[in-house]
Amino acid sequence: MTTSPIPRQPESVSKADATLRAMLRVLWFIVVPALLAAVVLRHFVPTVVETKGTWAETLARVAEEHVLWIGAGLFVAFSVLIRYWVLRLPLFRRPPQADARRTFVRLAASVAVAAAGALLVRSTIVESCRVLSASMLPTLEPGDRILVDKLAYGFRLPGLERRFGAQMPRRGDIVVFRNPVAGAEPERLVKRVIGFPGDRVTMDGNFPLINGWRVPACDAARYLYISHKAAAHARLFVEFLEDRAYLSLYGLGTKPFTANYEVRPDEVFVLGDDRNNSSDSRAWNGGKGGGLALSAIAGRASRHLTHERRDARTDFGSLLRPFDLRPHLDEMDTRPLEQGIAECLGQRPADTYPPAPPANAGGVASGG
Repeated sequence: MTTSPIPRQPESVSKADATLRAMLRVLWFIVVPALLAAVVLRHFVPTVVETKGTWAETLARVAEEHVLWIGAGLFVAFSVLIRYWVLRLPLFRRPPQADARRTFVRLAASVAVAAAGALLVRSTIVESCRVLSASMLPTLEPGDRILVDKLAYGFRLPGLERRFGAQMPRRGDIVVFRNPVAGAEPERLVKRVIGFPGDRVTMDGNFPLINGWRVPACDAARYLYISHKAAAHARLFVEFLEDRAYLSLYGLGTKPFTANYEVRPDEVFVLGDDRNNSSDSRAWNGGKGGGLALSAIAGRASRHLTHERRDARTDFGSLLRPFDLRPHLDEMDTRPLEQGIAECLGQRPADTYPPAPPANAGGVASGG
């Protein structure tokens, strides 16, 4: 009794099929679990500020201190779950015969889906942004890459201005937005939200005044920053605004801002943390003051991705670390700064909330 030989698969088809399977495995077992872990960390793990005074504050602090280990655990968990279910799909079962044309179509479709998914995530959920100037020293340094949460203030489809479920930023939020000055560089700016619609904002030197109330600030220490991209020599202050505390720099030679700007509806007043070196709401509208339109805000920045060292090397040690009050000065003794900041935090003022806007506030800017 004779048996007919089993037809062998063409070598080219076999290689194409193996390539497809390898790419799909990378997509499903590495890329997708990593994205899911990042989304959970960013949107489902509350921050210390969000849980202040509740039973969850301790858990939030543990999550911040061990974010890398938690992220790794989530990645492994998602990878195992996806592997269990995906390997049961027909696409991952090797067929007795493969058609080169069908294999190519599958490969092209997989690449297209992955690319579309990446673009959708970047345009609607989360993206990275590179800090190009020293205007946010000492919180952010030139060359830092930060994570931008594009869902923080509502969901917006690509190409649309309207947000679904829109929310106002909080005072003290760091926001990323397109430059309101047409044709100016850089195209995107990073600043801190200070004033809300209806607020009357002016400056007493480097100190912001909101509705006549001066934002409390504590002089922590002398700050010196030198790199191949920028330099700063100023006093380091801790500012207290509502339930936030953040660092700012007050230097000599700051251009005075004497206008009393009334923030219009659907905009906010923003400042750079380096008050001596920032093109912000004080400089817009010919120096008379200007607000940032809410529709121009791309999202909220709250975590580091990478840090650029003085020698221009990329440092991943700050990956997914939230912005904090620790000065980041490579190869410099920061103990005097840390001590000064700790003393300021220990003397937190009792009144950190600005008064409500005047009853007759109508969102009209004045240049007086």
